[in-house]
Amino acid sequence: MSVSSDAAPSPPSGRGRLLRRSGALLGVGAVVAALVGVGAGSLGWPRDGGMTSSTPIDQPAPPADGPPRSQGRLLVGTQFQGTWSTYTDDERRTLLDDLVDIGVKTVRISISWAMLQPDRPTADDAGWSWTYGVPRVDSVVAMARSRGLIVHATFGRTPSWANDGAGEGAAPTSLADWRRAVAFVAHRYAGKVSSWEVWNEPNHATYFPNGTPESYTDLLCAAYPILHAAAPGTPVVYGGLSGNDWRFLEASYGAGAKGCFDVMAVHPYQRSGYSPDSPAPDEEPWYFSNVSLIRAVQARNHDLLPVWFTEFGWSTHPNAPGTPEYQRGVTEQQQATYLVRTLQLTEERYPYVKRAYIYTTRDETGFDQENNNFGLYTLSLQPKPAVTALERFLSTS
Repeated sequence: MSVSSDAAPSPPSGRGRLLRRSGALLGVGAVVAALVGVGAGSLGWPRDGGMTSSTPIDQPAPPADGPPRSQGRLLVGTQFQGTWSTYTDDERRTLLDDLVDIGVKTVRISISWAMLQPDRPTADDAGWSWTYGVPRVDSVVAMARSRGLIVHATFGRTPSWANDGAGEGAAPTSLADWRRAVAFVAHRYAGKVSSWEVWNEPNHATYFPNGTPESYTDLLCAAYPILHAAAPGTPVVYGGLSGNDWRFLEASYGAGAKGCFDVMAVHPYQRSGYSPDSPAPDEEPWYFSNVSLIRAVQARNHDLLPVWFTEFGWSTHPNAPGTPEYQRGVTEQQQATYLVRTLQLTEERYPYVKRAYIYTTRDETGFDQENNNFGLYTLSLQPKPAVTALERFLSTS
């Protein structure tokens, strides 16, 4: 679903208010720089590796990577588009506070290469956005961590200079440019980002146009050693596939993906308007229960790594006559029921799925009707019934 650098339009002037429900590693620069074959200074990051004192809005807290509600249970999070310009700082804080109040333990944020490094590096300037892009990401990461939330980040989206203007979704022309960008974020957010997802929906024409399993595998395998060198033990996550696209994964294994990631990720969106209990036709990716097809591919390749659902959800909107099936919405109460039922089924049937991120925290504007209305909260920050249902689910032991 919609993961962009910062392209969403500005928010409306009105804003609702939520009711609260209760009262860098030493020497990393040298390691990563040696890996990519350049000096730390030429990568364009501060040599001390830290955030500048003027950047974070909230002081970061120690990582909160402990067990979820009870040992062994599914860790539940939400997509949080706080790096987008559609959020004010007050809205970011309010939503993050409320997520913590209802029991959410982790958020998935989008970190865009295009936003961080909009300009081509030159001899005098590495092209990093020190006045906008980098401070924005620094702030959002710090806000989440200061509330004890585990930060899972997706990294991708190519600046125009790095792929001859082919669009942010398209792969970079040079793997060397990609490695330098990965090294920058890996170093800067070491110890702050708890896991890295390489790209978003690489099997989707919107997010990886003209991409192939082979070209995605090249990006993944180039990023993997750099991310691990910067923060050993930090999981590298396969870019969440749009649907349970087992064919793409099979081809990616054929291209050499094994050994280039630690966690498999999928976006098991159910066919629009259907409940997660709906029986799945054979080999159809747009059914939640066909995550078993992904697991079968892993088994055939002797690579039974954990699986995360890094997006799933239902859009709440009315269906006008003639609405295509793939764009059909559900009622707010159906959304609440379906989200919780998906979490229950995951715990009951798919023990290899360790995390699930609901898409998304808040409704958006500027997209089509379906993509605008996946939020747990409305655009004006009013909670939908799914918030209460999720809080109830997360409170159970």
